[in-house]
Amino acid sequence: MTSLDKALVLLDALAARGRAGVGELARATGMPPSTVHRLLAVLASWRYVRQEPGSRDYRLSIRLLELGARVRAELDLAAAARPFMEALARETGEAVNLVVFDADEAVYVEQECATRSMLRLFTRVGARVPLSCSGVGKAYLASLDSDKAMACFESSPRAARTPRTILNPGAFLRELEAVRRQGYAVDDEEMETGVRCAAALIRQAGGLPAGALSVSGPSARLTPERLPELGALVIRVAADISAQMGHAPGPQHQPRDSGTPEPRHQPHPSKRSNP
Repeated sequence: MTSLDKALVLLDALAARGRAGVGELARATGMPPSTVHRLLAVLASWRYVRQEPGSRDYRLSIRLLELGARVRAELDLAAAARPFMEALARETGEAVNLVVFDADEAVYVEQECATRSMLRLFTRVGARVPLSCSGVGKAYLASLDSDKAMACFESSPRAARTPRTILNPGAFLRELEAVRRQGYAVDDEEMETGVRCAAALIRQAGGLPAGALSVSGPSARLTPERLPELGALVIRVAADISAQMGHAPGPQHQPRDSGTPEPRHQPHPSKRSNP
């Protein structure tokens, strides 16, 4: 077994007992006590286990509860979003995607594809994409203040994914301002050439981001003229999912323009220049 295998066996043994010392865990797992002691020290440093005060026994730590709560939240979000995603895929004829956020990446956790779409490129379930060059990521970053958004932008890899990836900090700030004004974000072939998407943020109770929703498809179908229509749809459906997650919208979370979101995607080569 690898060290990781042994650590996971040890966690299972500790979970079954509630609390146990090195000797008991060594007997339960068949590992030498020295190995058990070393693995417990590593697990404790990562806050997966803790030693009981005044005792040699160990318990599972609150860190595992935090991870479990996160998984539960993602499962709840996917369950709440699924019927809305199915309806949106039928309405648009395109792929509809659901992501959650993990540090400076968005992780695809659910996808509904219309029959004609079959778009399973970088949006496949389980894929990770940078926040700074994806529609779902920009929808999230636009919800932050400019300093936090720029810190994330600066920490992202600065290599262009495509010729349209935004690398200039000033252009990126203007992009986020457009997202705030419109209420939705667009990936205009910035992540993958030939693919566009429109995305909107999903919020949970209290207004915190829960994830994001996007409609994606080939650029030949998701034309600049069609993007405002899709943007309005993802805003509406993201709001419906947010309501299912317990979010009561306030004016600060609404698009600044109450009418049809303005089209923003005509080519602007100067926006895509390097610093």
